[in-house]
Amino acid sequence: MQLIFGANGPSGRAFIRTLTHPADTVAVLRRPSEDSFFSEHRIQTTTADALDADALDKVFAQYRPDSVISFVGGKNEQGIRSDALG
Repeated sequence: MQLIFGANGPSGRAFIRTLTHPADTVAVLRRPSEDSFFSEHRIQTTTADALDADALDKVFAQYRPDSVISFVGGKNEQGIRSDALG
C-alpha cells in the first residue's frame, strides 16, 4: 500500500498516470476531487490536510502504508502552504 500526498496537482497526476498497480494506491487529497481523474485511474482517495497532524495520524492508522510519496507544494513560489517546522 502506498499513500500519495499532493496527488491532485500536476506532478501527482503525472505520477498516477505511470502506475501499473493502482489498486495498491491511496491518493490523499486536501479537498475532494472535482473531476473523475482518480476513478478513471482506479485510485482510491481519502481527504486529509497534509499539515494537520491529527488527520495524518488517522490516515496512517487506517491505511498502514508501506511507502509514502509526497508531491505537496505551496500555492505559489513562496510556498504559502509549506510547513517550515522541523
